[in-house]
Amino acid sequence: MAQKKVSHLSLCTFLIAILFFQGFEAGVCPESWIQHLNRCFGVVPQKSSWPEAEVDCQTFGKHGHLASFQTKAEWDVVAKYILANFKDVDDIWVGLEDARRTGQWTWVDRTPLSFFPWNIGEPNNKNGKEYCAHTTIGEGYKKLNDANCQIPKSYLCKSRLL
Repeated sequence: MAQKKVSHLSLCTFLIAILFFQGFEAGVCPESWIQHLNRCFGVVPQKSSWPEAEVDCQTFGKHGHLASFQTKAEWDVVAKYILANFKDVDDIWVGLEDARRTGQWTWVDRTPLSFFPWNIGEPNNKNGKEYCAHTTIGEGYKKLNDANCQIPKSYLCKSRLL
């Protein structure tokens, strides 16, 4: 009976240790990413189409997607991080899209749209083929432009901490 209690205690200790370390790892952003509140943001400099970038971002943790923003303050923090760390990156896909091609833009992760930081004259749906949004270095990564979703660009991913 005593041996059974010791085995049970060892198993419980092992399970608690696993849960502790899993929780610890889940609370850390990937290397070179920035944490803002309970979210992680990271630039992927390699270029991909918007749909390919979205699929790749889904591999980066819980609720991974191309980046969305809940507030202008959050947007400003991330723009500052990009400017400081990715000087060679011009255009960056974010998670804003007009998937139904109706002029109704939505964040791919369904974050509510609370502000619209479009460049002047945007979105313009040039040539009837611009249904995905990106940000550019020309505006300090603080404004959006619509573009053809198939054009390869670097991209910004976002995931949630557990």
